[in-house]
Amino acid sequence: MKHLNNCSSSKLFCIALFLLLIVSLNARSEQLKVGVFDEHQLYLKTSKPYRIGWDILMHAAAKSDISITPVEDAWARSLSDLSSGKIDGVFGAMKSPERIQWAKFSKPLMLDSVHIFTYQDSLVNEINSIDKKHAAVGVSKGSVQHKMAEELGFENIYAILDRNALYKMLIAKRIDYLIFSDSFINLYCYKYTQSKAPNCLKPLTPSLTENFMYVMFDKSSAHLDVSINKINRAIEQMVTNDEVKAIYLANYPNEKAYNRWLKSWLLEN
Repeated sequence: MKHLNNCSSSKLFCIALFLLLIVSLNARSEQLKVGVFDEHQLYLKTSKPYRIGWDILMHAAAKSDISITPVEDAWARSLSDLSSGKIDGVFGAMKSPERIQWAKFSKPLMLDSVHIFTYQDSLVNEINSIDKKHAAVGVSKGSVQHKMAEELGFENIYAILDRNALYKMLIAKRIDYLIFSDSFINLYCYKYTQSKAPNCLKPLTPSLTENFMYVMFDKSSAHLDVSINKINRAIEQMVTNDEVKAIYLANYPNEKAYNRWLKSWLLEN
């Protein structure tokens, strides 16, 4: 009431109060809720590509005065939450022809390969040696890898939400193969092997694909376009200013992994 009285008696005070309010509103950082894999902190600890992608995103968001809130959940539930608007984006998504129809993506974040994995004492070393009619393969339900299993012609596909359960099924030899991104396998090696050493499973050759992962948004979320564009511009600046390179060198002993990432990034952009 006092401020209203002041506004009534002084136009200058009223204008100053209005401008102060505008500045205050602009100073508030934008908020984005982003779905991440369950056990997000453990992925950050065990997976270099995952950690690098997350660091790039967080640095770009900070430069854009955008606050990112990670929301942990199973992949299929994150996709459902994205569709319903409960979250704004999903971290660690690959592009696919189907997703491009309904989704939009950030600039590329981390580069990762996808392999078919089996247990170390398996006699199978190559994809062409798999008996796809009888072999059982595990995939995360609703994932790009789920689609890959179907396209490869596997007739026995176990598609469930719980990646941990799939890993345990493979180690117990209840299924024969997993289709996973390379960077995620180390989490299960860390959790479930005594040595906690990476590469506890055998990848079959060749790899199925090497793709970038992104933050994926729903195309219908036009209200997020300003924030997405800010983050994308910040990522571009980080590449130009060698900030992404610095993140890579904090995780790898030389520039080999970064140079591979940069070559692929420049081809896409």
